[in-house]
Amino acid sequence: MERWSKIAEWFDLNREKVTLVAGGIGVVFSLLGVRLGLPFDWAWFTIVLCGLPIVWGALVHNGGSLLVVANSALLLRWAYKSNHVVDDDHSVLVKAARKRVFEA
Repeated sequence: MERWSKIAEWFDLNREKVTLVAGGIGVVFSLLGVRLGLPFDWAWFTIVLCGLPIVWGALVHNGGSLLVVANSALLLRWAYKSNHVVDDDHSVLVKAARKRVFEA
């Protein structure tokens, strides 16, 4: 394992570069029609290899967004149920939020 880390350090490799090179090799193999006995085309290998980090990042981002929205909803509910005075009390958004909380 140490040998691979020295090679990676020498070539300044990281996950993105390795993914890019492997994806490029997959595209070239697909265009040349190289199968190597695999039941799928190399283009699918490239799509999965390059697409999974994107999908994973999107899922993590959406999960974080849900936590932020849930926390905001809890804070709004707490603020309006405790009749907490808001500086922007005359705002249309504040009035609409207060009306929704009290109707619920």
